[in-house]
Amino acid sequence: MSWNSAVAWDLRRGIFRKIYLFPMFQFIFLSFFFWLNTQGRSEKALLGDYLFSFFCGISPVQVLQNDSFSLPTTWLQIMACSMYINLSYPLCDLTKEGEQNLIRCGSRRIWYLSKCLWNISASIAYFLSAVVAAIIVTFLTGGKISLDFHPIFFEHLTNTSMNSAITAFEKVLVLALIPLTAIAAINMLQMTLSFLIRPVYGFLVCLSILVTEIFFPAAFLPGNGAMVLRSSILFPDGRQASAIPSAIINLLLIALCIPIGMKRFQNYDILPAAGKE
Repeated sequence: MSWNSAVAWDLRRGIFRKIYLFPMFQFIFLSFFFWLNTQGRSEKALLGDYLFSFFCGISPVQVLQNDSFSLPTTWLQIMACSMYINLSYPLCDLTKEGEQNLIRCGSRRIWYLSKCLWNISASIAYFLSAVVAAIIVTFLTGGKISLDFHPIFFEHLTNTSMNSAITAFEKVLVLALIPLTAIAAINMLQMTLSFLIRPVYGFLVCLSILVTEIFFPAAFLPGNGAMVLRSSILFPDGRQASAIPSAIINLLLIALCIPIGMKRFQNYDILPAAGKE
């Protein structure tokens, strides 16, 4: 089996499944819930407002100063959902038809690299489902399809002033590129851990990292920069996550996980794989 055939197999079996309909409904529900919370204001919610609400997270200032705060349940739910729907496919594909696919690939390297590409593609598809859902709700509620956002909608979430005078590229960086790379990085880490330990343990380790980021805003953790309220572009007070370094950290984690996972899979015993799902 060629590289293209292996990738086509994974995209067909690993992404175009019924389970991937769930994220769309999740994001539509979250968008409508946010829209309901904006009622009573003269401003109409824009596409950027919905994306902001998905990935707003929590300000590190509130955590470091021990201010009272609410857990960023929406952010945590979105990140955890992405991990959950990508949890079992790689090992499940080592059973029944998947074993035959591995044999046809003729190379464990091709098989694993195909899974890495699937993982990144699944992360992109997940993020795009958020964007499409937000566009649908923005259109239905009479908003504008724009990455602009209204700081007034989020002023209750932080006790620091927000810099709303940012460029179009900075909006794309904060609302799209950094959250996307964070989702891809945490999913790649989870897949790597699935081959090192059992998938459920890999999920729990990654979930623990996300929870840790809420209380300990360390710049080197992959999801920290994915919280919009921690962006140095919007809150340049010195205690925020720098945008470009955050994206680089996420990309470096992906680049590091690929060879580690490939090395592990070269010596991986596929026979008991079904028992590790």
